[in-house]
Amino acid sequence: MFYSRFVLRTLLSYFKLHRLQLEDHIIPVTSAHHTTRNRFIYAKNGIHKLPSSLSSLFQRKEPFSKSLASYLVKEPFQRKSKLNDESIKDFFERRFGSEIATYLVDAFCKGIYAGKSSELSIKSCFPSLFASDKKYGSVIHPWWNAVKARSRHHCCRGVKIGSRR
Repeated sequence: MFYSRFVLRTLLSYFKLHRLQLEDHIIPVTSAHHTTRNRFIYAKNGIHKLPSSLSSLFQRKEPFSKSLASYLVKEPFQRKSKLNDESIKDFFERRFGSEIATYLVDAFCKGIYAGKSSELSIKSCFPSLFASDKKYGSVIHPWWNAVKARSRHHCCRGVKIGSRR
């Protein structure tokens, strides 16, 4: 039987809490809770709320000089890397631009890996992004293809040929 790292970490945390007799004191925060929709970063000497909806991706928000959607649209047309590895910061600067690398990715790396994105390896930390760049020359293109394939599968499930549903 295979368990993901997330499941194993969750179980381990639960057993630790059980051993300390703290499991009755847990207050879960589900994905439906309003606080899970708000993400903030500290940049340019201030706290900035990140976009939390599809429509907010198309609006310019501080600390960015343009909308996040404009960075995403350009990504499939960026050049492939010829390097065997590169820093996370260099990878995201090349694919999305310096503002994404500086404000989003560096903050993410500091929070998850407790390190600078300029010193962490894209190949080690995000192997699927590295492989996608090498194989397709894009990180958005394969993701978009998977989304389209899933939507085709879901829209046709349960519909019989010739039915009006």
